[in-house]
Amino acid sequence: MVLLDNNFSSIIVAIENGRLVYDNLKKVILYLIPAGSWSELIPILSNFLLGIPLPLSAFLMIYICVLTDMFPSIAIMFETPESDLLKRPPRRPDQDRLVNFKLLRHAYLFTGLMETLISHCMFFYYLQEYGNIKVKDILLAFNNWSPEHLGKTQQELDDLHYTAQCVTFVTLVMLQAFGNLLATRTRRLSVLQHPPWAEPSRNLWLYGAQCCSVGLALLAIYLPAFNNIFNTRHVPVQFWFIPIGGALFILAADETRKYYCRKFPLGLISRLAW
Repeated sequence: MVLLDNNFSSIIVAIENGRLVYDNLKKVILYLIPAGSWSELIPILSNFLLGIPLPLSAFLMIYICVLTDMFPSIAIMFETPESDLLKRPPRRPDQDRLVNFKLLRHAYLFTGLMETLISHCMFFYYLQEYGNIKVKDILLAFNNWSPEHLGKTQQELDDLHYTAQCVTFVTLVMLQAFGNLLATRTRRLSVLQHPPWAEPSRNLWLYGAQCCSVGLALLAIYLPAFNNIFNTRHVPVQFWFIPIGGALFILAADETRKYYCRKFPLGLISRLAW
């Protein structure tokens, strides 16, 4: 360490900034995994093992990874230090990894599991609501997704399938932008203790990132070029708002987890937390 200003207080600032960069990198990784891998792997497995029509197209999977999740992940890098950042014990380079089992467990089995269940429920809900196709009709369907078995024309089945895929896509985008993004900002502190709208934890980049994420999703769903080339379809308006309830559920679940981590720092939940 080279001290340029002969001010020893700069050492504290340097340590805090180093910890902040490391902390924010972990948060970016934690934000990207649930929709960028797990919630996209499960549709493939459900299609392959359970015969369910693919709930999310390859194009929409890539679109989430490359575009809609890009701006929120950048916004997380502008997060300010949490109030307990300098109170944590020093990182052990030989044991503490940027990505460890605790982080992966949280990403896959906590946030990722909730996002997967909610997005799949929306997929099935749309098919039942607009196509009168129940879960039992498509579970283990495999090659039975056809006019002979479902009593609809192939064009009707294709439109239902493509729109249901877009419903899954929109659900994941909303869950990421309004649930996972706000939950991942802090490791232990509540969103009310570390609010993005007030100093010293203000991060207005989050709001711009949310708008960009939703705007990019709107382009994929409603731009005719995407409709014609990538088989995206217009999504009924209610399917843009129902997922907000799911996002609030994810945020509330993580707030509950953080509460118990603060309340019982030596408890089981704290030991399991990332």
